[in-house]
Amino acid sequence: MNPNNTNRRRALKTLLCGTVAVPVTAMVSSCGLIESLPAGQSGPRTDGQPLSLRVRDALISDPATANLIVQIATAGDEVVIKGHVPNQSDIYNIELVANAVPGVRHVLMDVYSQ
Repeated sequence: MNPNNTNRRRALKTLLCGTVAVPVTAMVSSCGLIESLPAGQSGPRTDGQPLSLRVRDALISDPATANLIVQIATAGDEVVIKGHVPNQSDIYNIELVANAVPGVRHVLMDVYSQ
């Protein structure tokens, strides 16, 4: 296996360490994932990194993904999106919108349809 892929996998595993959503208003994670929206507002949550915020803004701006709630984290130019959505087409739409954001090289989707 290519050493770059091994390092990349290790970074993504570190990035994906357990995020636990606690009653809608707060998020706790050993990775330091924080809620970037004020309490009471819906929409994607991020780790506060500039690229994560741009992806969040793109998801909110797109009518197909505006009402979906997912968690967004970044490591460099790679984006990790986690969560549950109503159907499979929502997963496709999230990935499409996130990949269109300038500065995103790779999107790792950890999103499941209910």
